[in-house]
Amino acid sequence: MRALRQSGTIEGAAVAKLLKRGMIKLDLSQAIPALGQAGEQPFGSNLVRIYLGKVGTNQQAAGVAAHETAHWLQKLTRGTYRKAHEMVPYKWQGAVDKSFGARTAKEIEEFVRNNPLYKHVPD
Repeated sequence: MRALRQSGTIEGAAVAKLLKRGMIKLDLSQAIPALGQAGEQPFGSNLVRIYLGKVGTNQQAAGVAAHETAHWLQKLTRGTYRKAHEMVPYKWQGAVDKSFGARTAKEIEEFVRNNPLYKHVPD
């Protein structure tokens, strides 16, 4: 929560407020994710899961929380989720986690297109 607020961003403040109000639930998991992702937001839930073995700092964890919260705000389902839905979450992640960096839309699009995590996600 502190890292979210310390980011000094609207995105970090929004995630912190949603957590404080209980609108989203944060799960800090020690599990090893099957796909190698740093976090997930299971469809149809208010859960935001961060895989601690995939993040090195509180700032990175806050960035992943922002990314997954952006997905929660998108209200996606397995049938509606597309690669294009990664644009806003990666923008949020870059805003909160300065080590992630602010990426351009073109960089995010290329990253998602070439990342094996998204190979089964429809265009």
